[in-house]
Amino acid sequence: MKAKRILFLAIPAILLTSCGPGAEITDSKELADKTAAIAAKQKEVKNYKFTVDIDSNSYDESEKKNANTKTKMVYEVNEDGDIKLHSEGTSNGKTTTSDFYLVKDTKYEQVLYLDNFDGKDHDISVYGYEGNELTFGFATLYYAIPEAYLSAFSDPTDFVSSATQASDEETVVKYYSTGDGNLTVEATVTEKSVDASEESAVTTKETIKYDNYLLKSASIEATSNKGNVSKMDFTFEAKAKFAITLPSGWEALINKASAEE
Repeated sequence: MKAKRILFLAIPAILLTSCGPGAEITDSKELADKTAAIAAKQKEVKNYKFTVDIDSNSYDESEKKNANTKTKMVYEVNEDGDIKLHSEGTSNGKTTTSDFYLVKDTKYEQVLYLDNFDGKDHDISVYGYEGNELTFGFATLYYAIPEAYLSAFSDPTDFVSSATQASDEETVVKYYSTGDGNLTVEATVTEKSVDASEESAVTTKETIKYDNYLLKSASIEATSNKGNVSKMDFTFEAKAKFAITLPSGWEALINKASAEE
Protein backbone atom coordinates (compact mmCIF):
# COMPACT_ATOMS: atom_id res chain seq x y z
CA MET A 1 0.00 0.00 0.00
CA LYS A 2 2.91 2.34 0.62
CA ALA A 3 3.88 2.01 -3.03
CA LYS A 4 0.37 3.13 -3.91
CA ARG A 5 0.81 6.35 -1.92
CA ILE A 6 4.13 7.06 -3.62
CA LEU A 7 2.43 6.54 -6.98
CA PHE A 8 -0.13 9.18 -6.07
CA LEU A 9 2.70 11.60 -5.44
CA ALA A 10 4.52 10.67 -8.61
CA ILE A 11 1.57 11.15 -10.95
CA PRO A 12 -0.94 13.07 -8.99
CA ALA A 13 -5.78 16.82 -8.04
CA ILE A 14 -8.68 17.62 -6.00
CA LEU A 15 -12.33 17.23 -6.68
CA LEU A 16 -14.38 20.34 -7.28
CA THR A 17 -17.58 19.80 -5.32
CA SER A 18 -20.56 22.02 -4.69
CA CYS A 19 -23.05 20.12 -2.56
CA GLY A 20 -22.60 18.38 0.76
CA PRO A 21 -22.22 14.59 0.83
CA GLY A 22 -25.51 14.02 2.69
CA ALA A 23 -26.22 11.98 5.81
CA GLU A 24 -23.63 9.54 7.12
CA ILE A 25 -24.43 5.86 6.56
CA THR A 26 -23.67 3.54 9.47
CA ASP A 27 -26.07 0.67 8.76
CA SER A 28 -24.07 -2.19 7.23
CA LYS A 29 -26.98 -3.64 5.22
CA GLU A 30 -27.88 -0.29 3.70
CA LEU A 31 -24.26 0.24 2.77
CA ALA A 32 -23.88 -3.26 1.28
CA ASP A 33 -27.02 -2.77 -0.82
CA LYS A 34 -25.82 0.57 -2.14
CA THR A 35 -22.30 -0.56 -3.01
CA ALA A 36 -23.53 -3.75 -4.71
CA ALA A 37 -26.04 -1.80 -6.83
CA ILE A 38 -23.36 0.71 -7.86
CA ALA A 39 -20.84 -1.99 -8.80
CA ALA A 40 -23.44 -3.81 -10.90
CA LYS A 41 -24.60 -0.65 -12.72
CA GLN A 42 -21.04 0.48 -13.41
CA LYS A 43 -20.33 -2.78 -15.23
CA GLU A 44 -23.15 -2.04 -17.66
CA VAL A 45 -21.52 1.11 -19.01
CA LYS A 46 -19.93 0.47 -22.41
CA ASN A 47 -19.41 4.02 -23.68
CA TYR A 48 -17.70 6.58 -21.49
CA LYS A 49 -15.19 9.38 -20.96
CA PHE A 50 -12.85 9.35 -17.98
CA THR A 51 -10.72 12.40 -17.20
CA VAL A 52 -7.67 12.60 -14.94
CA ASP A 53 -6.18 15.93 -13.82
CA ILE A 54 -2.84 15.81 -12.01
CA ASP A 55 -0.99 18.47 -10.06
CA SER A 56 2.11 16.90 -8.53
CA ASN A 57 4.66 18.60 -6.30
CA SER A 58 7.84 16.86 -5.17
CA TYR A 59 11.28 17.78 -3.91
CA ASP A 60 14.05 17.47 -6.52
CA GLU A 61 17.17 16.31 -4.66
CA SER A 62 19.52 17.14 -7.54
CA GLU A 63 18.17 20.68 -7.94
CA LYS A 64 17.53 21.15 -4.20
CA LYS A 65 14.12 22.66 -4.86
CA ASN A 66 10.50 21.71 -5.38
CA ALA A 67 9.36 20.62 -8.83
CA ASN A 68 5.83 20.83 -10.20
CA THR A 69 4.33 18.60 -12.88
CA LYS A 70 0.84 18.91 -14.32
CA THR A 71 -0.85 16.30 -16.47
CA LYS A 72 -4.29 15.91 -17.98
CA MET A 73 -5.60 12.69 -19.53
CA VAL A 74 -8.88 12.28 -21.40
CA TYR A 75 -9.65 8.60 -21.87
CA GLU A 76 -12.56 7.59 -24.12
CA VAL A 77 -13.90 4.10 -24.84
CA ASN A 78 -16.90 2.95 -26.87
CA GLU A 79 -18.81 -0.32 -26.96
CA ASP A 80 -16.94 -1.46 -30.07
CA GLY A 81 -13.76 -1.53 -27.99
CA ASP A 82 -12.23 1.49 -29.71
CA ILE A 83 -10.04 3.69 -27.53
CA LYS A 84 -8.82 7.28 -27.65
CA LEU A 85 -6.48 8.86 -25.11
CA HIS A 86 -5.30 12.45 -25.16
CA SER A 87 -2.55 13.31 -22.68
CA GLU A 88 -0.98 16.69 -21.98
CA GLY A 89 1.85 17.30 -19.55
CA THR A 90 3.71 20.38 -18.34
CA SER A 91 7.01 20.21 -16.48
CA ASN A 92 9.61 22.94 -16.00
CA GLY A 93 7.59 25.21 -18.26
CA LYS A 94 7.60 22.75 -21.17
CA THR A 95 4.38 21.20 -22.47
CA THR A 96 4.15 17.96 -24.44
CA THR A 97 1.09 16.17 -25.77
CA SER A 98 0.28 12.64 -26.86
CA ASP A 99 -2.68 11.27 -28.81
CA PHE A 100 -3.29 7.53 -28.80
CA TYR A 101 -5.92 5.64 -30.81
CA LEU A 102 -6.72 1.95 -30.95
CA VAL A 103 -9.51 1.46 -33.49
CA LYS A 104 -11.01 -1.53 -35.29
CA ASP A 105 -10.80 -1.42 -39.08
CA THR A 106 -12.19 -3.70 -41.80
CA LYS A 107 -9.01 -3.59 -43.92
CA TYR A 108 -6.30 -3.68 -41.24
CA GLU A 109 -8.31 -5.50 -38.53
CA GLN A 110 -7.17 -2.95 -35.99
CA VAL A 111 -5.16 0.27 -36.20
CA LEU A 112 -2.84 1.73 -33.57
CA TYR A 113 -2.11 5.45 -34.01
CA LEU A 114 0.29 7.41 -31.80
CA ASP A 115 1.22 11.08 -32.13
CA ASN A 116 3.77 12.54 -29.71
CA PHE A 117 4.20 16.32 -29.94
CA ASP A 118 7.06 18.05 -28.10
CA GLY A 119 5.89 21.58 -28.84
CA LYS A 120 7.80 21.75 -32.13
CA ASP A 121 7.56 18.46 -33.99
CA HIS A 122 5.07 15.61 -34.30
CA ASP A 123 6.34 12.04 -34.05
CA ILE A 124 3.59 9.91 -35.60
CA SER A 125 3.47 6.11 -35.77
CA VAL A 126 0.61 4.15 -37.36
CA TYR A 127 0.35 0.36 -37.42
CA GLY A 128 -2.06 -2.21 -38.77
CA TYR A 129 -2.47 -5.34 -36.69
CA GLU A 130 -1.14 -7.99 -39.07
CA GLY A 131 2.63 -8.24 -38.78
CA ASN A 132 2.71 -5.93 -35.76
CA GLU A 133 1.14 -8.21 -33.17
CA LEU A 134 3.94 -7.59 -30.66
CA THR A 135 3.45 -3.82 -30.89
CA PHE A 136 -0.28 -4.26 -30.26
CA GLY A 137 0.53 -6.50 -27.30
CA PHE A 138 2.13 -3.53 -25.56
CA ALA A 139 -0.71 -1.13 -26.45
CA THR A 140 -2.31 -1.45 -23.00
CA LEU A 141 0.69 0.31 -21.48
CA TYR A 142 -0.38 3.57 -23.12
CA TYR A 143 -3.66 3.72 -21.20
CA ALA A 144 -2.65 1.77 -18.10
CA ILE A 145 -2.88 4.79 -15.76
CA PRO A 146 -6.48 5.90 -16.45
CA GLU A 147 -7.60 2.28 -16.71
CA ALA A 148 -6.06 1.41 -13.33
CA TYR A 149 -7.76 4.29 -11.53
CA LEU A 150 -11.09 3.69 -13.24
CA SER A 151 -10.93 0.05 -12.20
CA ALA A 152 -10.12 1.04 -8.61
CA PHE A 153 -13.08 3.43 -8.37
CA SER A 154 -15.70 1.34 -10.18
CA ASP A 155 -16.55 -0.82 -7.14
CA PRO A 156 -16.78 1.03 -3.77
CA THR A 157 -16.14 -2.20 -1.85
CA ASP A 158 -12.95 -2.98 -3.76
CA PHE A 159 -11.72 0.57 -3.25
CA VAL A 160 -12.23 0.46 0.52
CA SER A 161 -10.64 -2.98 0.76
CA SER A 162 -7.56 -1.68 -1.05
CA ALA A 163 -7.42 1.47 1.09
CA THR A 164 -7.48 -0.46 4.37
CA GLN A 165 -5.27 -3.48 3.68
CA ALA A 166 -1.86 -2.11 4.73
CA SER A 167 -0.71 -2.80 8.29
CA ASP A 168 1.59 0.25 8.40
CA GLU A 169 -1.27 2.70 7.86
CA GLU A 170 -4.19 3.99 9.87
CA THR A 171 -7.30 4.41 7.71
CA VAL A 172 -10.61 6.03 8.57
CA VAL A 173 -13.45 5.47 6.10
CA LYS A 174 -16.84 7.20 6.18
CA TYR A 175 -19.87 6.90 3.91
CA TYR A 176 -22.53 9.49 3.10
CA SER A 177 -25.62 9.57 0.89
CA THR A 178 -28.28 12.04 -0.25
CA GLY A 179 -30.65 9.31 -1.48
CA ASP A 180 -31.09 6.37 -3.84
CA GLY A 181 -28.14 5.76 -6.15
CA ASN A 182 -26.02 8.37 -4.40
CA LEU A 183 -22.94 7.58 -2.31
CA THR A 184 -19.83 9.44 -1.17
CA VAL A 185 -16.87 7.50 0.22
CA GLU A 186 -14.26 9.45 2.20
CA ALA A 187 -11.03 7.79 3.30
CA THR A 188 -8.24 9.41 5.30
CA VAL A 189 -5.00 7.44 5.40
CA THR A 190 -2.15 8.23 7.79
CA GLU A 191 1.23 6.53 7.64
CA LYS A 192 2.31 5.12 11.01
CA SER A 193 6.01 5.27 10.12
CA VAL A 194 7.81 7.18 7.38
CA ASP A 195 11.35 6.81 6.03
CA ALA A 196 12.79 10.32 6.37
CA SER A 197 15.50 9.60 3.79
CA GLU A 198 13.04 9.74 0.88
CA GLU A 199 9.89 11.65 0.07
CA SER A 200 6.62 9.79 0.58
CA ALA A 201 3.03 10.58 1.55
CA VAL A 202 2.28 10.86 5.25
CA THR A 203 -1.43 11.63 4.89
CA THR A 204 -3.76 10.95 2.00
CA LYS A 205 -7.36 12.05 1.64
CA GLU A 206 -9.46 10.18 -0.92
CA THR A 207 -13.03 11.01 -1.92
CA ILE A 208 -15.22 9.14 -4.39
CA LYS A 209 -18.68 10.28 -5.44
CA TYR A 210 -21.33 8.13 -7.11
CA ASP A 211 -24.64 9.41 -8.44
CA ASN A 212 -27.47 7.57 -10.21
CA TYR A 213 -25.57 4.38 -9.29
CA LEU A 214 -22.55 5.41 -11.38
CA LEU A 215 -19.13 6.85 -10.66
CA LYS A 216 -19.28 10.64 -10.95
CA SER A 217 -15.97 11.94 -9.67
CA ALA A 218 -13.10 11.28 -7.31
CA SER A 219 -10.18 13.09 -5.72
CA ILE A 220 -6.91 12.25 -4.05
CA GLU A 221 -4.83 14.73 -2.04
CA ALA A 222 -1.54 13.56 -0.58
CA THR A 223 0.78 15.49 1.74
CA SER A 224 4.38 14.34 1.88
CA ASN A 225 6.90 14.31 4.72
CA LYS A 226 8.53 17.32 3.03
CA GLY A 227 5.33 19.33 3.15
CA ASN A 228 4.49 19.01 -0.55
CA VAL A 229 0.85 18.58 -1.55
CA SER A 230 -0.07 16.63 -4.68
CA LYS A 231 -3.59 16.41 -6.01
CA MET A 232 -5.58 14.37 -8.50
CA ASP A 233 -9.08 14.97 -9.91
CA PHE A 234 -11.12 12.35 -11.73
CA THR A 235 -14.43 12.70 -13.55
CA PHE A 236 -16.49 9.98 -15.22
CA GLU A 237 -19.20 10.44 -17.84
CA ALA A 238 -21.35 7.61 -19.20
CA LYS A 239 -22.24 8.31 -22.83
CA ALA A 240 -24.55 7.07 -25.57
CA LYS A 241 -22.82 5.06 -28.27
CA PHE A 242 -20.33 7.20 -30.17
CA ALA A 243 -17.69 6.67 -32.83
CA ILE A 244 -13.95 7.06 -32.43
CA THR A 245 -12.34 7.92 -35.76
CA LEU A 246 -8.69 8.09 -36.67
CA PRO A 247 -7.12 11.45 -37.61
CA SER A 248 -7.16 12.33 -41.30
CA GLY A 249 -4.21 11.06 -43.31
CA TRP A 250 -3.61 8.02 -41.10
CA GLU A 251 -3.70 5.46 -43.91
CA ALA A 252 -0.88 7.14 -45.83
CA LEU A 253 1.35 6.59 -42.78
CA ILE A 254 0.32 3.08 -41.81
CA ASN A 255 3.22 0.67 -41.20
CA LYS A 256 5.64 3.26 -42.55
CA ALA A 257 7.88 3.17 -39.49
CA SER A 258 7.96 -0.63 -39.30
CA ALA A 259 8.66 -0.88 -43.04
CA GLU A 260 11.67 1.46 -42.75
CA GLU A 261 13.25 -0.29 -39.77
